[in-house]
Amino acid sequence: MRELLDSLPDGLPYTIASGGRRLDILAVLEGNGLAKRFPSFVCGDDVEKSKPDPECFRKGLELLQARGASHLEPATCLTFEDSFRGVEAAKKAGMKCVAVTHSYPAEKLTEADQVLDSLLDWTWG
Repeated sequence: MRELLDSLPDGLPYTIASGGRRLDILAVLEGNGLAKRFPSFVCGDDVEKSKPDPECFRKGLELLQARGASHLEPATCLTFEDSFRGVEAAKKAGMKCVAVTHSYPAEKLTEADQVLDSLLDWTWG
């Protein structure tokens, strides 16, 4: 994840929109020295419906818009997912999705726009 974050084009807004619990996400971020990069995010504690419902992605977009990226629309957003439910949620939200075969094999993630074996395989080009 660190390499992906370091590769972001300058000024590109980003956040987390996860179904995980806030305490668990914070523990991972703090344990990996990434907490400062995500001062706020959307998690399972913030939504009524879990993935494959697109609520978390819609709230993530609202968060980015509130932080100054008012120009963002769902079609201009890119998500990274590791589950077929997450891919389905991203697509229902109208967002592009890159799936990573971390939790599921590629054949379970075919709804994604692109499937990678690792985040290290991602390039912005």
